[in-house]
Amino acid sequence: MPVLIMFLAIAAVGVAFLVATLVPILRTAAVRRTGTRVTGSVTGNDIKRVGNGASWRVPTVGYTLDGHRYDARLANYTSNAGLPEGSAVRLAVSPKNPYRPVAVELSSWPTVYWCLIPIAVGVLGALCTGIR
Repeated sequence: MPVLIMFLAIAAVGVAFLVATLVPILRTAAVRRTGTRVTGSVTGNDIKRVGNGASWRVPTVGYTLDGHRYDARLANYTSNAGLPEGSAVRLAVSPKNPYRPVAVELSSWPTVYWCLIPIAVGVLGALCTGIR
């Protein structure tokens, strides 16, 4: 029985990660659908620290919207290498929140697949444990 609980806990953690990952992805999907399209350029890559000394690079982009110049981090993209400075990026920007640009071509969907691993391990482990 304790092994079954352990596998169910692993699956629950996977579900929690999945929800935490899907919420921002769905928000960016709404901005992609309804936001104003502009072209920006990468002005730098901010470093975002994530526990155990690891870090991600979040590209900062500069763009003009309704005559105003903005510099902001991309809302939907992080990577180990970032993006080359000066490269052009197609953006969707909500006029209500211009400091949260969304890259049109780039995506964070691969992180969803990583969330499925603990869910699969937990569910399969629980099924195999329950079969005995």
